Amino acid sequence: MGKGKVLFTSAIFSAFVIALLANSFSAQASGNCQSKLVGKTYNCTGVQEGYGSLGDFTVEFETGGWSQYFDLVFSEGADYGCSCESSGSVDSPKYDSSSSTFVCEEAATGFGITGKASGKKIKAQAVNGDGATALIFCTQE
Repeated sequence: MGKGKVLFTSAIFSAFVIALLANSFSAQASGNCQSKLVGKTYNCTGVQEGYGSLGDFTVEFETGGWSQYFDLVFSEGADYGCSCESSGSVDSPKYDSSSSTFVCEEAATGFGITGKASGKKIKAQAVNGDGATALIFCTQE
């Protein structure tokens, strides 16, 4: 096989692999929680253990932050990196796969949030490093 034919075959194979991967990633993103959340704004309220009401606040889900998937951004400025909940097993993991449940973490504090989107509503639980929890309830604008 000539050098030109090898390069042409390699180029075709590379283009096929790139197209296959792109279609795989877009199919995954369209069926997971990210497709339901990103680009949406929610009005929220909550209550924190030991402190009481968190008051009213707004959150948005967007891409382009520090998470490789999507971010949860609070109106006060806190930015949490998120992914959809994973499933599967050690032998067959399905990362970032849930259609409704998401997990997020704020990098500086390690404060974590787990939530579930259902229609235009979100119910979430947050936890800080000492185990104190908060419940958060949101409705899409």
